[in-house]
Amino acid sequence: YVSKSGVSIVFQSKSLRSFGNTVLPSGADSNNFTLSCFVNVFDSLGANSTGAASIIVTQGQPVTSEKLFSMISSGGLSSVDDIKQANGLVTTILNNVNCSLAPNCSMLHRSPCVQSMHTCGSCESNAYIGDDGDSNSECILRSQYNNNNQLSRRVISCASSNECFANTQCENFICVASLKKCSMDCSGHGKCVFVNTDSGLDLSECRVGDSRCSALCRCDVDYLGSTLCNINSTELLKRKDIRSQLLSNLVLLTNSEYPDREAVGGWIN
Repeated sequence: YVSKSGVSIVFQSKSLRSFGNTVLPSGADSNNFTLSCFVNVFDSLGANSTGAASIIVTQGQPVTSEKLFSMISSGGLSSVDDIKQANGLVTTILNNVNCSLAPNCSMLHRSPCVQSMHTCGSCESNAYIGDDGDSNSECILRSQYNNNNQLSRRVISCASSNECFANTQCENFICVASLKKCSMDCSGHGKCVFVNTDSGLDLSECRVGDSRCSALCRCDVDYLGSTLCNINSTELLKRKDIRSQLLSNLVLLTNSEYPDREAVGGWIN
């Protein structure tokens, strides 16, 4: 099957079996929980064909870190396919991004929320210009910019931000680029700071459209290591243990399976 981030997850090795079963993760909510599944069929000469189908897999109850760790404990995995299924499912769940509070990304001319929590993706096409990478700021048509990447039609004077274009705000009766924001306001466990993207030094301000700086969360002590200050240190340690076990399982997998092209492709994913 194909995960929400677009990675192909192999849950059954190439064999003489014509069927298989596994527990599947949910599909992306932005795509109505649709999950794409596929099967590669080989003949005795190595020629192959691929069949695909889309199914609906809705979200279940949240899974705790303790439960995830127990799912990949080597003592309960008796075959290569058991390891593949457990590793694939747990990795997908662990890397799942909560997009429930993301804005309407299409209205911002951005790709759907996939990689960053509650945050839209990059501008939907080269026809738009906006902050690089994932952001909740609006992307503007390239045709509205002049050769200096400045809005060709902009209000010089203003009484309020309502009179300004997208990604600008009214300051001292003049429309200027808005300050960048941290997603989810750092979850209430840190503060949003501006830094130079090259040196990492703090800045007093960082405006939308300026690629030389970025807004990031500086988390409280108990939430250090979390990008949006949304995961405490205890939970981070549990997730570290899970990833360590996933790697141990991968080593076991590479030592147990013949390394043909299909097997190695499955290991990589």
